[in-house]
Amino acid sequence: MKEFYKKIKHPDESKHSKALQILKYIGQDGSEKDINFELFAAQNFNINSSFNKLFSFLSLQNKPVKIIEIGTFKGGLTVILDTFAKAHNLDYSLCTYDITDKLISKDVKEIFEELKVELTIKDVFSDDGKEIIDLISNPDYITVLFCDGGKKAEEISKFSKSLKTGDVILGHDYGFDAQEFQKKEWNAYELSFSQVASAYNSSNLRFLFKDLMEDSVWFCARKTNPVGKTLQILTVCNEPYVDIMMNLIVSLETYHPEVPVKMLSLNLSDESKKRFRYHSNISFIDDTYSDFKNFEEERAYCESCRTWNTKNILSETCSDVFYIDGDVYLEDNVYDLLQFFEYTDFCARIKIDNPLRFNAGMIYVKNTPDNFKIIEEWERETRKHGWVWLSAQNELGNVLERHKEKVVVKTFPKKFDGIDTNPETVLVHMKGPQKKKR
Repeated sequence: MKEFYKKIKHPDESKHSKALQILKYIGQDGSEKDINFELFAAQNFNINSSFNKLFSFLSLQNKPVKIIEIGTFKGGLTVILDTFAKAHNLDYSLCTYDITDKLISKDVKEIFEELKVELTIKDVFSDDGKEIIDLISNPDYITVLFCDGGKKAEEISKFSKSLKTGDVILGHDYGFDAQEFQKKEWNAYELSFSQVASAYNSSNLRFLFKDLMEDSVWFCARKTNPVGKTLQILTVCNEPYVDIMMNLIVSLETYHPEVPVKMLSLNLSDESKKRFRYHSNISFIDDTYSDFKNFEEERAYCESCRTWNTKNILSETCSDVFYIDGDVYLEDNVYDLLQFFEYTDFCARIKIDNPLRFNAGMIYVKNTPDNFKIIEEWERETRKHGWVWLSAQNELGNVLERHKEKVVVKTFPKKFDGIDTNPETVLVHMKGPQKKKR
């Protein structure tokens, strides 16, 4: 995308209204068209990375996208957003709002008309914001709201309340705080996290591509639900499993990059970790234990260690834990499953009801004091076996059988049961020695 705009150098670094000069755009027919007049955008050049990441993500969501921009200004960012959307083959529409069109030239308006960009001149807060709220609330598309008007914090606080699960909201001229903003190549500091923290928490937002977006001075968050707000995904990997695990990591980045992933890294190489950093929200729990008699013991250790690593996350954070085996991957988002988790303490695929027996490739645990004690018991019982394959899975059944009258234990709904022969499931647990995606 770099050929579509260039960075402008100027003596007064405060004049960020000319940070980028736009050179080209993509027409409705898909052809590149030169801009033969001066069109500038007050944007940091790092949007080349952050917007590419965002629009690539949007292109994989299997749903139309509604892009709403508050603060058209001269129209430069509007043209950039349309260009990114076309470059990533989005099924989208774009509308932009400002309180005046005095700064929007006739040439820019002609481009808007060609691109079918809907320009509306009005105060977005008039009529209590009803027009924007109605656009956001439409269930037929994912809403992506760019807040770049004169009241960015107020825009985010007001309109984040109406976001649907999976929608994205952004705010410009942003630094997490003053100290972080000083590190950025930008002078216009108009938005901090403290100004939107209340909306972030009350609207169940989670940062999306946090570091990349902050490098381009944009706040960016995705709407989730109460479980998604606090959830952490746990998985375990050793070196022989790296290629298989990449299926899970890529699919989590595709559908839920906002959810943190904790990977128990059993003697992983730096090169393998580098591959897993494809996920923008991953961190590693390094484990160097290596006193194994054979590969089967190492394999069993990977199965057993989910018990104490689940316990540690519950103990050290306020997060719920969703453990996922490395041979599982997603084919779509799992927001409905997160909603389902709200009403359960433990979720795993039940194989036998009485006594309880599970497939433990996917396990959800709600973070409560009682559940923590149960996980502690699960760890103790598992460790008694040493490194024996399926000891954690078998002991999960034994422990929950003892406590099933005290807690809510559910199996996965059919849409998420992981059975690879089930065409409805969007969570797929690969089977067989080859571990191939279906």
